[in-house]
Amino acid sequence: MGPFISLLSETYGLHESSVAAVARVMREAGWLTTGARGVNAPEMTSVDVARMTLALLSGEPPGKVVEEFEFLRGLEAKAPPPAQGLTAGSGLDQPHCLEDGLIWLFSLTSASSTIRKYGSYAHTRWFWPYVTVSVDSSARAAQIHYSDHRCTYEDLARDREVAELRAEAMTYGTLFFLDQVIESRSAGWDSGVARQRRMRVIRTIENREIATIADAVAASASVNPEPN
Repeated sequence: MGPFISLLSETYGLHESSVAAVARVMREAGWLTTGARGVNAPEMTSVDVARMTLALLSGEPPGKVVEEFEFLRGLEAKAPPPAQGLTAGSGLDQPHCLEDGLIWLFSLTSASSTIRKYGSYAHTRWFWPYVTVSVDSSARAAQIHYSDHRCTYEDLARDREVAELRAEAMTYGTLFFLDQVIESRSAGWDSGVARQRRMRVIRTIENREIATIADAVAASASVNPEPN
């Protein structure tokens, strides 16, 4: 975990001790790769990177980060990106969650055919197309800018739950209370701050950070392949 934590800390500009604390609770909760220690320790994967990145983008402290990560990872795409362009062949044109989009992004490398096709070559290296991942911790929503398409991820389950409540036979007071509880947990990307979450805070990473980490993880895996 040491080199993995250092990579995230340096790339995202976060204190290494803070990243290590988040990684520890995420691993204890079963969200990161586990195995032997020392030279036999398993390499971190694109799934690990995606999950740790989302946990860090939440901005929550170690005591709350797992619960918030579990909520954010399930945010659903409002309008999935098209089956052509940068995300062609990714499967993201189908209904999917925020975690799916992040895992796909971190599974790419500068050597991937997708990056070679849509990126640019300069100064003896490949540069990724413009991509950003933003998490609005106040609305509890997210957006990925896939170079040629913006995909918003929101708590669509909330809308379904509200609709189900309103269809049930309840007293007005009970219905109003439950309605408010559900609607206060999140807001749409363009709706501002969810009830009682105060100041709006949006954290963003760009293609430079994504490329640096994805390439480093892929290089580490190729140097230290998993044992048969």
